[in-house]
Amino acid sequence: MVTHATPIRSAVCAFSGRPVSEMKDIPWVSNASLTTVEYDRGSWRLIKVDENEHLAELCTALPDNV
Repeated sequence: MVTHATPIRSAVCAFSGRPVSEMKDIPWVSNASLTTVEYDRGSWRLIKVDENEHLAELCTALPDNV
């Protein structure tokens, strides 16, 4: 699945059992980073969030105040 940072942050909340009101506390992910989840026997588990090693010097970062 390909998506943008806000849906990823929302999904991180859902998969980790956090309320959406805490989405502001989830860091933004890099452009073209990978977030991996696993579904097994009726439950979801976050494996990795914002994996960006493959991007090397192309990795993007938002300012801290965003």
